[in-house]
Amino acid sequence: MLMILAILPGRKKLQPGSKACCLQLLLELVRSAVGSLGGVPVQGGVLNFACFDPHGHPHAMSLEFNEAGMTTGFRELPDIHRRASQTWVRLTDSSNRWHSMNLTSTLELSSLWDMLLWCTWSKHNPAVGRVWEDVGQHLWPKLLYVCGSLLQQFALKMAELSAHPLPLLKSVHNNIRRIPRVNKLLLLQRVKKQKRHRQEVMRSHTDLTSSHAALVTQEKAISVCLYVKSLVETFRESKQLMVSWDCSTYDVETLVCCIFDRLVGKGGFLPVQNMSPVLTAELDSEIQQLCIAGKVFERPVAVRLDPLTADETRIHNEKTGEFVRQLPDGFNFQNMPLLVSVADQGPNNQPAMDLVQYKLGLNILCMLDVFHRAFNDLKTAMRGSKGRLFRTMLEFSLFFNVNYGPSGSRAWMQRKIQQTKEFAKTYTPHESPFLDYLPRICEERQIPEPQDAEGRQLLFNQMLGLKTLTQCGPVVKLMRWFSFFESYKHYEGDCWINKMVMTTGCSPDTAVDKNIIDGDMAAGKLTDKEELRQLKMKLGVYTLAPQLITVESMWKCKLLIAIAGPCWTFFSHKAKEVKTPQQVQLEFATRSAGHGWAEEVAELLDNGFNRIESLYHGQSFPSDGNEDQCLDMHYSFLTALLCKRVQSLSAYFLLPPMRYACCLHPTPETKTGSQEKMAREWKWLLKGEELQAAGQDVPPLDLMHWRKRSVVRLLFLAQERDEKLGTAEASHLLQTFTCHVGDTRIVENCHQIAKDSLRDARHSQKSKVGKMDSVINSGVFKERGIPAVEVTDVQKADAPKVFPQAFDKLTHPNTHVLKREFQSLMKHKSKAHTWPATTHNMEFQQIASTEWFFRCMDGGAVHDMDKAWQSALAGRPGDVLACSSQSKCLLVLATASHAFVAWDLQIDSCSDGFFTFKPARQFSLAFHFITDMNDWIWMPVRPRLAGPRGPLVLQQTGSGMSLPLARIAEGLDLTVALCQKLLSFLNIPYKKNMSRENLVNLLLDHYLVSDEQKADARKKMGLALQPDDIDDADGDASDYEELLDMVQDNENFADPDLKQEKERLRVKK
Repeated sequence: MLMILAILPGRKKLQPGSKACCLQLLLELVRSAVGSLGGVPVQGGVLNFACFDPHGHPHAMSLEFNEAGMTTGFRELPDIHRRASQTWVRLTDSSNRWHSMNLTSTLELSSLWDMLLWCTWSKHNPAVGRVWEDVGQHLWPKLLYVCGSLLQQFALKMAELSAHPLPLLKSVHNNIRRIPRVNKLLLLQRVKKQKRHRQEVMRSHTDLTSSHAALVTQEKAISVCLYVKSLVETFRESKQLMVSWDCSTYDVETLVCCIFDRLVGKGGFLPVQNMSPVLTAELDSEIQQLCIAGKVFERPVAVRLDPLTADETRIHNEKTGEFVRQLPDGFNFQNMPLLVSVADQGPNNQPAMDLVQYKLGLNILCMLDVFHRAFNDLKTAMRGSKGRLFRTMLEFSLFFNVNYGPSGSRAWMQRKIQQTKEFAKTYTPHESPFLDYLPRICEERQIPEPQDAEGRQLLFNQMLGLKTLTQCGPVVKLMRWFSFFESYKHYEGDCWINKMVMTTGCSPDTAVDKNIIDGDMAAGKLTDKEELRQLKMKLGVYTLAPQLITVESMWKCKLLIAIAGPCWTFFSHKAKEVKTPQQVQLEFATRSAGHGWAEEVAELLDNGFNRIESLYHGQSFPSDGNEDQCLDMHYSFLTALLCKRVQSLSAYFLLPPMRYACCLHPTPETKTGSQEKMAREWKWLLKGEELQAAGQDVPPLDLMHWRKRSVVRLLFLAQERDEKLGTAEASHLLQTFTCHVGDTRIVENCHQIAKDSLRDARHSQKSKVGKMDSVINSGVFKERGIPAVEVTDVQKADAPKVFPQAFDKLTHPNTHVLKREFQSLMKHKSKAHTWPATTHNMEFQQIASTEWFFRCMDGGAVHDMDKAWQSALAGRPGDVLACSSQSKCLLVLATASHAFVAWDLQIDSCSDGFFTFKPARQFSLAFHFITDMNDWIWMPVRPRLAGPRGPLVLQQTGSGMSLPLARIAEGLDLTVALCQKLLSFLNIPYKKNMSRENLVNLLLDHYLVSDEQKADARKKMGLALQPDDIDDADGDASDYEELLDMVQDNENFADPDLKQEKERLRVKK
């Protein structure tokens, strides 16, 4: 710019006025820069150059500028070049102006801008006395550099200054004309941190804009429309996408979807959807078939991904003689439409996902959220084990959340602070109740009990400054998984002190009075949640909460934290460290390689057996219990949790296509080995399907539902192409499968932030525009460091007026909640109308069958595939099996139809012919297969402590017995198919149409003799077949939200945006 302004005055075609403006602008910029910067802070304020006199002799000149931009260095110019000094003097004369400009300083004290004007004049007048040739051309580049650097620094300094608003121009009728752009930007900057009531705050800034301006009245609509426009432009060419989605209740059930494209490298939010019940007509079978026609992710007709029939080999149909390639010519994996869906395993979500990937065969990979699964596993283990640990979690959640009550006002926190001060004034550390609580306080804080008055006084004084008595701490709520563990960490060591303060000096044995417990509670007819609700109504939350702290509940809480701690630590590590798509991809690659998927299981096992010192010492045992009951509760919860985590983690990381994510491992050896493994297992799968098509019985294939997924078979074909052509198509597909946000946590966080910003809305019903704006401004992508689509203040300021109905068209309601009578219609009517259903147990059955299938194909034992059904007799989690041929004992963790997962046991000691077992220290988790049940025996064991404070060991309590007899002793819970196979194995005749009861009677007649034994076995079998007393998944969502009585949104279908639009149309008519 500086060069252009200096050159333009010499152009003949330019008007004289324009030349004068250029010179004036040039000099004013330099003068303003010097004045603002306080001198010439370039090269130390010194400008050195060489020039020549008229005789060609060189002279060095040094110009040192002061704070005002003036220099005395030019006073030597008359001695060096007389003609040059004369031109300077002439330009100072007001009668000799050059383009209306003249010099304002002398040679004795010349300014920087005058030197620039003189040098510019000499450049455009080179014929005047060799001034330009001898002096000007040598000073010119140095002068341009110094002035350019000054302007750059001046611009940076001016950019740091805040903008000033322009005055609002009004018409003759006192109406505000078009609002200046800078005023809009200033307005958006002022309300940048204002999350609530933005429109009211913006109306108050009347110095910047009108209260009726579009930016004020329609800011949310402008933001949303600009966001959707930018979203469309960003993902216009995207073919392979990832969508993480989850529903939550804002006013009505609302679907929020997060989208990410690995190639674009950005994420965003799709328009929110208000969910509505399904229409009956939508369940028509004909409509179901038509609904997928022309869909984006429909599998191309020319791509053959189904298993081959008996008449087909690859490419060739032997019956018809037709040649059909599995992939057509020119097929490009990178341009193929592909969707990766990540959602929680909800009762309504999963059937739809099963339909699109198994029945319809769309190019959609349906993944389950690992965080949802981890916490659901923990809840299921607590509910399914002894001791009612889930009730303990609810009780302590209520206790932890007291600080925020009532109704989120935090008034009880102030009440607790006041009680602490009154307690310190009323009581001393040398009397009750402090002395009564002292042993339990010291044990909880794991410190020795003070024996003198000084020590008690010190502990008493410390109590006044405890963070749990002065800070609210974290809150236990549903959308923050494992928040219970965070709250426990906040309260750790302070529970008994809080009870002492809140109960105002009552005994530490104070608990819920049994007289207020009604018959339903005593009989156990109410759920844990209902019991707590009844107690809250009778006692009040603040009175009830401290009474829930007892010796027994404290021990159960410590047991829960001690055993389930690795679940929390692995979760928190993943939440904190695995944020970006690249980190998610690396997580998949490392966890699917080797034993990476089982690190959490190994940590759980080590915690549960070896790190239990804090559980078994002093007064930690419940006073009304004994060691055996505590150990049974301990072992029951440990094995239940191990079973659930083994099933979930193995299915998540070992089922294709994630089984081959280690092909992206950064280690070359691991990457190469994984690629060879994928190619090898693809050949085995084709061989197994060929045998099955030929009529041979291959039982594992019937449970390997993953092979029916289009994306899995495409991955195998891509790997096959890579082997032959040296391409990297399989790597590209795996990156699409793994390089994304990886979970629904980002959507859950968005729910939490967006709801908080909407909570103070005037209407109970939130508009779809308002909800979408809150979702956009949640900032969850920025928090995870993921680039995302965004709307800037500049875009808002330049945007025209918009109409909300343009966005409403994108938010058509869609099906989410199905009534039970509609769900019953999904039951199959014929074999052709069925498809696999993804359940927790089915996924583990898949991985067990997969491991057995590949094991047989690797060893060439194809004809032995039907023998592994005996693995279903391995028993329940926590059982101990001994294998004579392998000379090892195993701890069963999870059992399936064709395999079971177990950990090796070591013999710790032997007494009276009975052994004591402990888990092997080295990693020994593995899949095992039973092909000869006579080679295995079941060992009855019970948990006990090897020392006063552990570790936990398993002591044999009786002689071993055969696997079928052990299952009868525990309560026979085999399916009809397994009963038939067992009878065939025992050569016992039966009819194929016999009922399960009759089949079981045949087995009991074979193994048992007396009628009393048979009756007892039938009773145990009835108990084993009873469904677990676990609430429906639909009710789980409120277990934690109802513990804190916060403001809830009422369901109302009156959208205020639509109301406003209807009113506008009515007035217009």
